[in-house]
Amino acid sequence: MAATKLSGKILTIVSTLASAVTGVTSGRGRVRYQESDNPEATLQASAAETKANVGWFIEERTSPAPSATINGSLTVHGVVTIRLLTQQSSSMDAAYDLVDSIFEAVMKEAEYDDTLAVKPLNGRWGLEADDLENDVACFFISITFQTGPICETL
Repeated sequence: MAATKLSGKILTIVSTLASAVTGVTSGRGRVRYQESDNPEATLQASAAETKANVGWFIEERTSPAPSATINGSLTVHGVVTIRLLTQQSSSMDAAYDLVDSIFEAVMKEAEYDDTLAVKPLNGRWGLEADDLENDVACFFISITFQTGPICETL
């Protein structure tokens, strides 16, 4: 089902831009795992240090009461998981480079449809946790978009 509202459309664009980076599998929404699932084993079996999985979701949307003049904002959050072979290397340079590539792809203003009247205002990324568990590193990417005002039609 295609998104019809602004938030969903932006999420679709962000996911598409991230998927264009070599080695990145990107999707919309949080993943719900069954008790029998083992996402770490799946990532370990299918990915190397040059591959990542990203799940994007809406963190928050803010806007003043319906206004014809005041802009709002939308924050999109991405959870990035990358396999790191900690027994072979302690360097995280490849992971940092990959997260940086994803970040650069989703922050390009020119990639957003002018008809939506949105642009990335600011963003940040970092390591979710200081320690690696089962050779999987978890990063986050957070992007805040400036959105137009929510107007009431009279």
